[in-house]
Amino acid sequence: MDLHIENMYDIDIQTPLDRQGKPLDYQATIKIIEGKIDTQCPMIITSDLHSNTKLVLDYLEKKLEKTKEWTFISAGDMAGNGKKGSNGDATPNLQWAQGLFRRIYFVQGNHDLESSITKSMKNSDGTYCHISRRIQEIEELGYIAGIDGIMSTKKKLHRISPKEYFREIKRLTKEKLEWLITHEVPCIPSISKQKKGSSELAKIVIENNVKHHVFGHCYFPHWHGTIKNSRFLAVDGRVLLLRPI
Repeated sequence: MDLHIENMYDIDIQTPLDRQGKPLDYQATIKIIEGKIDTQCPMIITSDLHSNTKLVLDYLEKKLEKTKEWTFISAGDMAGNGKKGSNGDATPNLQWAQGLFRRIYFVQGNHDLESSITKSMKNSDGTYCHISRRIQEIEELGYIAGIDGIMSTKKKLHRISPKEYFREIKRLTKEKLEWLITHEVPCIPSISKQKKGSSELAKIVIENNVKHHVFGHCYFPHWHGTIKNSRFLAVDGRVLLLRPI
């Protein structure tokens, strides 16, 4: 399982606001990571861009010569109003991405508002863009699946009880998944050097030999690594530009 990082750099984004609308006292950035991976098509993988999604899409449109060659994957939280913790409708941003790239696949995060439009979006090959609770076999990618939101017993946007969440994850991972996309975070301290996330989610991924688990929601300085046959990619606040090896 090969992943070669070739270049990393930051692009400046708008200064985040606190919940009262006052600028926070640091210069925020989005990390761009260029490299190569053992896939058959170029891929953009990202999550948690929030209100900076438009800025990043504009950057990618200018940077990439042939955007229609790229597959775009998002693990959620692709809108907002600039305030920390704000919710937003990601529909316009996802439609923009759909027009730019060859195909897009996404799940929604705990800050993405519900949209009937995004749920029915399809790529030109007929595959669904919104992959939550769906298993699809994609040319050049293999089997891909995902699930929206995070685990919680609270009656809030995109919160799912742990019981239901694990039931769905077990169902999805019965297939030989090449890609699992979640907003929820696995607990992988051997990679992340932190104990955040769900140990049970990580266990299910590893036991079912999911080849790539892409997730967002929490920013990990140590963001990628492999356990047994499964590669984990933490892409909160990052944009991965990965070409085939």
